[in-house]
Amino acid sequence: MNYHIRLAKKRDSEKILELLRDIFDLHKGLYPKHFKNTGSKYTLDEVIDLIDDEQITVIVYEQEKNTIAYLIGWEEGDYFFIDDLCVDKNFQHQGIGRKLIEHIKSKYKQIRLNVWARNEKALEFYQSLGFDVLKYILEIDQDI
Repeated sequence: MNYHIRLAKKRDSEKILELLRDIFDLHKGLYPKHFKNTGSKYTLDEVIDLIDDEQITVIVYEQEKNTIAYLIGWEEGDYFFIDDLCVDKNFQHQGIGRKLIEHIKSKYKQIRLNVWARNEKALEFYQSLGFDVLKYILEIDQDI
């Protein structure tokens, strides 16, 4: 397959938003109290702003001229923080997420990210790439 990993362009924003909606739906299923609305983490205008922001890195995985995955992150001190990574569900389990992480690993020595604890597939994926759990955030919600 012919693929490219490249910086995102404005033309990628709608596909990125579509994938953001998929992530939102997944997280809403796992944590309905924390994801009450429908939608995504960002609006279309915010995705475009992220792509244009020189402090933010938005890369896409393009296969045969179709954007099928993205990664959003930024530098925080000595490390790179991955805010979001998503692969189109029709292309998962083909090593695309791994290629995006390897691309970032080629540029940064330290990488951090957050994973929702109930998102076991994501946790397994990141641990398979060598990520270790750094901390836990615990919560009690008593619905008073």
